[in-house]
Amino acid sequence: MKPGSTEEFFREVALRIHSSLDISEALKAAFDYMRKYVPMDMMGMFLAKDSGDGGLEIFSVARYGKRIFNEPTNRREPIVWLSSEDVHKLEAFEGKNRSPIKVDNFGMFPEPILKIFPNIERYSLAKIDIGTGSFRECSLVVAKEGRNIYKTPEVELLLSIREPFSIAMSNAIRYLDLLQLKESLADENQAMRTDLERVDSELIVGTEFGLRRVMEMVNIVAKTTSPVLLLGETGTGKEIIAKRIHQTSLRREGPFVRVQCGAMPESLLDSELFGHEKGAFTGAVSGKKGRFERANNGTIFLDEIGELSMEAQVKLLRVLQEKEYERVGGQQTLKVDVRVIAATHRNLLEMVRSGKFREDLWFRLNVFPIELPPLRERKEDILPLIQYFIVKKSRELNLKASPGLAPGTLERLMKYDWPGNVRELQNVVERGLIVSNGRHVEIPLDYMPLRVVSANGAVTVEQTLDALVKAHLARMLEKTNGRIEGPGGAAEILGLNSSTLRGKLRKYKISFGKKS
Repeated sequence: MKPGSTEEFFREVALRIHSSLDISEALKAAFDYMRKYVPMDMMGMFLAKDSGDGGLEIFSVARYGKRIFNEPTNRREPIVWLSSEDVHKLEAFEGKNRSPIKVDNFGMFPEPILKIFPNIERYSLAKIDIGTGSFRECSLVVAKEGRNIYKTPEVELLLSIREPFSIAMSNAIRYLDLLQLKESLADENQAMRTDLERVDSELIVGTEFGLRRVMEMVNIVAKTTSPVLLLGETGTGKEIIAKRIHQTSLRREGPFVRVQCGAMPESLLDSELFGHEKGAFTGAVSGKKGRFERANNGTIFLDEIGELSMEAQVKLLRVLQEKEYERVGGQQTLKVDVRVIAATHRNLLEMVRSGKFREDLWFRLNVFPIELPPLRERKEDILPLIQYFIVKKSRELNLKASPGLAPGTLERLMKYDWPGNVRELQNVVERGLIVSNGRHVEIPLDYMPLRVVSANGAVTVEQTLDALVKAHLARMLEKTNGRIEGPGGAAEILGLNSSTLRGKLRKYKISFGKKS
């Protein structure tokens, strides 16, 4: 069957392929009309993109008809990767016919074609080049089961509609890019909202008592742009202090961006911190801002910086020293103006001495150190903290009123040493509120797993990690008669470097030296 004229065929196909922003719907409309004049069981639009190693990534933009290949659920994922060897074979196969349309009538398909279309062995195939743009190749592919399907009349009709399909492909690519950009902006917006909510949602309790010295230092350093290093045990509130520094600084109108260094996979570190350009790696279908770029003119909080690998420390040092970086896959050097606040529960100086943390990075960060005391050293803050958490958690749990403490509960909590610090106290109060169901909050001893009760009812910590380490080191020294180095020494038995062991002994204030 032939159309009234080639011009009529062109017009009708153009109307259908441009009928919808959804390229899949548009392709279906074109397919339903074209199959009356061009035999086809399947029609699809495909992109070939350089993978960076001489190979190609093949994407399915839209398809309708029989499924002769495996399609991913996400159109932004390739349907197949071709190696550089596959690309050479494909070029040799297609080189036999360099016209804009390539036809194989039930022939012996090379391996790369079978990788793209695994179920095409019994089909005839026609492939039309419809423009490249920024991609290696953009193609319209039609296929029909059988031999010698595509002859001169069919080829001429297919050639006539290259232009509308080229425009449709260009629009489809832009539409997909816009969708990706929209998703990327939505993700960034959500991340920024989360950061802002975290900044605004915390109140510092203890500024007049246990944290008085800390807050004096915060007020001093907030007026500067100097880096700050927050030290202290896990759960002491280092992030809250970092937010207060930001809120009271000249950068308070700028963003506060948190980076959890310990939770960031090494393979994603560069992209997360510095961003990436579109096409920088598989899956990078659009550019993305990194954490430093998002924090520009504001503050970046590097939490648990002691968890960074040595390689990551080198990359971080450059942006701190030079205030510049490059996105992954980018050529342009970008400038950044951020205030750096780092935090760790580790002994960074000991890590420097043992070669696990770069000395130059430590000097760069340790400009103004602030050490946060553990809760056991600021017990005067326990009552106001409990009152604060009761009010806060009551709202979160939709309780009608904030209950008080049951008799005897405060005394019990004051005797506990809180190895998990403020975070543990918050969790214990929340658990007590849930169980109390709006009545007086009673917190039994079994809510605090690290405790023992003496005969007089006092609650003490049952062997915190530090206490266990200290006791073990002391026993080992006693066993070796104070000997550290050499065969049979404490360092050899413990599997430690002798200087590392001495550092630990100093940390736990254990005297050492061979006894007479």
